[in-house]
Amino acid sequence: MRNIKFRAWDKEDKKMYQVAHINNLLTVGKYVSVRKNEDNAIVKIERDLEEDSFELMQFTGEVSRDKKEVYEGDIIEYRFEDGGAYSTPMKGVVKFSQGRFECPYGIGEVVIFRVLGNIYENAGLIK
Repeated sequence: MRNIKFRAWDKEDKKMYQVAHINNLLTVGKYVSVRKNEDNAIVKIERDLEEDSFELMQFTGEVSRDKKEVYEGDIIEYRFEDGGAYSTPMKGVVKFSQGRFECPYGIGEVVIFRVLGNIYENAGLIK
């Protein structure tokens, strides 16, 4: 069973955070608690989730060859494996579509060599 976790791109602060908690209950408010990168402390950022101030990205359950977790929105270098030989390296953006993570192929169908960055902090890598 894979670990369910998220990260969040804060559109106002232009920073990526690991999500500690997502609260979407009308009775106590809608907010995201994140882990600040500097000291790993949990900080509650109260913003209406429906106002689209965060872009939430889910962990795919996959880890790259260089031991980095792969999330939606990551730009990855991947290859196909055929009988022990690898194809030419290709780049793709990890997306969730039709019930699975893909890049544009299904994540389980490729070997993820490296996470190069993500579409928010490293958009120039896509070109």
